[in-house]
Amino acid sequence: PLNSRLVFQVRGVRENGQGLQPVILTHTGRALSMEQEELNGKYWSYPFKKAWEIYNQDNILLDEAALGQTNMFGLILTEGFFDVAKLVEAGCRNAVALMGNAISLGQIERLVWIRSRVRFPRILLFLDRDPAGKTGALQVRERLFHHGFPVTVFDWEQLVSFNGEKPKPIPESIKDPADMSVEQIQTLRRHGIF
Repeated sequence: PLNSRLVFQVRGVRENGQGLQPVILTHTGRALSMEQEELNGKYWSYPFKKAWEIYNQDNILLDEAALGQTNMFGLILTEGFFDVAKLVEAGCRNAVALMGNAISLGQIERLVWIRSRVRFPRILLFLDRDPAGKTGALQVRERLFHHGFPVTVFDWEQLVSFNGEKPKPIPESIKDPADMSVEQIQTLRRHGIF
């Protein structure tokens, strides 16, 4: 089922008595054609407990640069693999993903566990711009707030000055973090947005 798909390795982190170590949980493949998507779905994974995991948590906890950024800027919580990949490409190593636009109690408990090891100051929800992402962001914010997390939601309607130009809205063609250019993401970081 992963043949001819773009594959992401999903890793978790476990305590082994001497510290933390990464553990491979599964591999997830993204369909590259409509035929694949119709046959086995847009994403296909070997079974794992997705509702208990946060994608890229291993880097947040084990990579010194990611740990430093997470302590300084907080956690950027996105929907998916490509969002994390684009943010990391732009130098934002403090990005993780829900693997969807909703959050489970298990994922909240995972964030509590991560926070017990990394004292991040806040969570920025950077979910997709579509109605499902906007609704999901509000629901996730509410659930995280009730667990004591300081949370802000990325404002897709804000005015931003890219390339030194007059501030203007983020182009409508940008539907999720992965649609942004590296330069746009770096500009948002320079402006203190995340």
